[in-house]
Amino acid sequence: MAAWASRLALVVAFLAVAFMAIIKWLGTEKFGNESINYLSGGWFRESADWDPEQNRVLVSCFEGGIVEIRLNSSNPGAILFEKSVVVDPDYAGTATLGLAVDSPRKRVIVAIGDMHKRYSAVAAYDLHSWDRLYLTELCGPERESFADDVTVDKHGNAYVTDAAGNVIWKVGLDGSLTGVISSPVFSSLPNQLPLNLVGLNGIQVHPDGFLLVSHTWAGAIFRVSLDGSSVHVVKVEGSMQVPDGILLASPQKLVVVTGLSSYLVESIDGWETAKIIDTYTGPLHRVGTAAFLRDDKVYINFGVGYGLKSRLFTIREAFKLH
Repeated sequence: MAAWASRLALVVAFLAVAFMAIIKWLGTEKFGNESINYLSGGWFRESADWDPEQNRVLVSCFEGGIVEIRLNSSNPGAILFEKSVVVDPDYAGTATLGLAVDSPRKRVIVAIGDMHKRYSAVAAYDLHSWDRLYLTELCGPERESFADDVTVDKHGNAYVTDAAGNVIWKVGLDGSLTGVISSPVFSSLPNQLPLNLVGLNGIQVHPDGFLLVSHTWAGAIFRVSLDGSSVHVVKVEGSMQVPDGILLASPQKLVVVTGLSSYLVESIDGWETAKIIDTYTGPLHRVGTAAFLRDDKVYINFGVGYGLKSRLFTIREAFKLH
């Protein structure tokens, strides 16, 4: 019996090593597109954005905080290492989710959510010193909430989605909570999946002065005026299951990340209607969560890492705009 158990243990160990080798190979395989691969100490990296001034990717951590990935121009295919730049004890125990680089004001803004849905906040940090510029509580234990994603308009106002309460918080340049956008339209659509776990999710500001917002469980995109007076569904030609993060790559083109696939969606009528014009399917063992733009290329952040002592993450080029 002991000999049999020893052989079984060896077989299991061999299979585990082989499995991890395959995962590592899949993680670094480029599939014809540019990839940014990096090692991390965490399991989940929710959102990412490009900081052009310092040639780095900033990534939010599900366990809380922000890390940076500095690119290696001399060896573009190298596996990189993340570096922690923000660990804020004032919201320890919560998840850092949506992340938006506000380049004109040299800062980054993050959405902060409690997995128990008892605390939501938004914070801003200086991109050079990493000093905190503000930390604003958006909702406490009085109701369920989950701050999920964030975007910034040309005036520095931040808009944060509440995936639990289906509202949008507006936060001023100085971090003050200036408004809440709510509408029955946000909850008017039938869910594509049971349980209604995630509502309003990805959010972007359009330069013409409105918001585009994804609803994950309904599989929809909303067009929302900045004051909340007008909310309606964008009529999209084609199906997008469980949309997560979104990226306004140009005034007419929106990238919608949906886990295994990402879609390039185009509108020529100011986002009254739209249609899917291209599709990107990433590695089948990865889950896409967010997108960012770098040098007219769209990159997809894959939020789950694989490995034992350290986790391998990947960010993949998905679309070229020109």
